[in-house]
Amino acid sequence: MDFRKLFLTLFFVISICFSHVYRIPSSDDIDAFYVDNNSLYNVLVVCSIHGNEPLGSRVIGKILSDKVDLLPSNLNYCIILEPSKYRIQRNRRTNFEGFDPNRTFINLFSNSAKFIVSMINKYDPILLLDIHQAKRENIDFMYSFGSFCRTIGSIYRQDEVFGISRDTIYTSDYYVLSDLQKDLENKSIELFKKKVPRVEKYTALNREDSYDSISVLRNFAASKGIFSVLFEIPYYKGNDKNLEMVFLDYLRFVSEEKENLKRYKDLAKKIQEKYFKSRFFLIPTNFENFNTSFFDTFGINYYKAKIENKVVLGFDIQKISTISKDEFKNFLYLDIDVRVNSVRFDQVDFYLIKADVLSSFVFNPIYKESVWNFFAIPFSIKFIPVYIYE
Repeated sequence: MDFRKLFLTLFFVISICFSHVYRIPSSDDIDAFYVDNNSLYNVLVVCSIHGNEPLGSRVIGKILSDKVDLLPSNLNYCIILEPSKYRIQRNRRTNFEGFDPNRTFINLFSNSAKFIVSMINKYDPILLLDIHQAKRENIDFMYSFGSFCRTIGSIYRQDEVFGISRDTIYTSDYYVLSDLQKDLENKSIELFKKKVPRVEKYTALNREDSYDSISVLRNFAASKGIFSVLFEIPYYKGNDKNLEMVFLDYLRFVSEEKENLKRYKDLAKKIQEKYFKSRFFLIPTNFENFNTSFFDTFGINYYKAKIENKVVLGFDIQKISTISKDEFKNFLYLDIDVRVNSVRFDQVDFYLIKADVLSSFVFNPIYKESVWNFFAIPFSIKFIPVYIYE
């Protein structure tokens, strides 16, 4: 019996023994499960988004089949066990269009990213765990955190460079959130170090930024105000036990800190809403993701002149939707759940879009990745920051 048939058999058994474990409806290429403990707090776990990193899928799948009752009962769990079983079977990192699926949470050029985004929106988790597998020989476990404070701080500093910031982010809420982030991170690190002997913060080989500027999953979750953690597990014989041990103990930690994690998310959303309250983006109505002509950089003074002349005043705002799937609401490229109007500059039609942290990503046409706009292209015809003056 192969692994797939064995797992399905085990799932059938645990579905009988533990009626609170359900398979989440999805495509044939995705295995996802929901552990329903009737809690108000959801945790999202993503395993093996890279098909050549099967360790997370294997270890967490075993917990689901054999040890599900070891999961703290005051949390619910959405577990995406195999974002793409076809890639795992073929030991393939990229999706079948050739893109890294862990760079597609903005452009959504992979089915696994679309599904993960829909689960984030559906379950609104207080925590996201992103489990990867590394090729390191001298380490047992690596970690990295997504940070809302770092993200919005970078956007704010870039706004200051171009003179378009209107309100400071450095409010009492920001400092409370920053302290809360540091406290949760420090407690997490202490737990990791207690469980495995050789622990390090994850740094990408041959990169200086550790992917801080790219829309990898933990950064995407942070942009939504969700506390997010990367588990990067070096593979060697016996390290399965380290992942299982850290995973279960970390969820116990989360169960104890669930109110603080919820507070973290609420504060992040409050800060984002306040900072972007009257900030919008102009997006051309004929925009296409693959059309690189929209990534020509325009002078910031051109747009500042439009803003200073209050060109955007007086437009009626109305709602538009580019897709009918409700689970994707509030994501800029899918269902633009804001009021919009078409405005014409130099024979080009635009939509007036409410800004948020997520909309400060742009698509890099060279590497087919989504990156923060202050690192890639400060302002392009795709994203033009404007303000509505009250």
